[in-house]
Amino acid sequence: MNSVSLTDNMPCMNRRQSLHVLIQNLSIMTKHQMTLSQSIQTLRQHSQGYDQTLINHWHQQLESGVPLGKAMKELDSLSQLLLNAGITSGNISQCLDLVSQHLDFVNREVQEFTQASIYPSIIICLSILVYLGFEHQVKPNLLALTTTSHTMISPNQHNTWLTIAIPVLALIMGWTYLFRHTICCAIPLVRTYIRAIWLHVILLTTSCDIPITTSLEIIKSHTKNPKIQQELSWLIQELQHGNFPEKPNQPLPIFELGQLKSIELGIQTDTLTMQIELMQSINNLALKHQKQQLKTWSQPMLSLLTGIWVGYLIYQLYQPILNQL
Repeated sequence: MNSVSLTDNMPCMNRRQSLHVLIQNLSIMTKHQMTLSQSIQTLRQHSQGYDQTLINHWHQQLESGVPLGKAMKELDSLSQLLLNAGITSGNISQCLDLVSQHLDFVNREVQEFTQASIYPSIIICLSILVYLGFEHQVKPNLLALTTTSHTMISPNQHNTWLTIAIPVLALIMGWTYLFRHTICCAIPLVRTYIRAIWLHVILLTTSCDIPITTSLEIIKSHTKNPKIQQELSWLIQELQHGNFPEKPNQPLPIFELGQLKSIELGIQTDTLTMQIELMQSINNLALKHQKQQLKTWSQPMLSLLTGIWVGYLIYQLYQPILNQL
């Protein structure tokens, strides 16, 4: 009998999504009194394509005595840390469930980032190409067709806007690149979004009794923003010395005083997981509200800019004809 893949009835998935499905299935199987090796063996019989290759690799690694965290090297460092914690504590099912939650979170964030940044960038680039094509190909031909005189347009006059626009655009891009870290931290939505990621990582690790300083070290190793690294280093140092700051790191903190006080209360009363869950809930509501505000303002502005752009093209299209009337 032919084996049926666990993902046959699902839409086409990339490797990251496929990895999430495999971990999710392992988590479900281990909850039903199956050992991890038995779960992997079952998945080998019901997987195809990339799933089959990945499961076979994991099985071979585990059979060779390679530790679970290192055998599943396709997982990120946080997932491997959670798996190792599950092996140490003997609660692999819970840790696989946490890894599944983490991978689902990452997949959703990657999708949102793609929709929020890559797609608009493509639209902007296409608009620029359309504009340049119109200015240099369509408009000169229209002028030639509708103008009765043989007056030539000066190339210098035709390209005057380029001599102004290109330096200004280069200056804006250079300034944005030089001050990108400051600009990033100055945007409230970005700070709320970064805080959501931090709370997600801390909550997963504290659920496995991993110290919060280890969580912050993981976050620090995955960020390249020097201002964020500075805040993480400052916070790790304060926690290691047992000192809780009276005010947040300046000038633009990710964790504000209220969040720092909640972490302090959670550590002192042994309710850190509960405090992080509460902080995460409040932060998610704030993030949802800020995203809604962005949509509320961006959609009318986008419509206005689109109208101006279309109006400009129509005006430029009919301008030579109107000049002849």
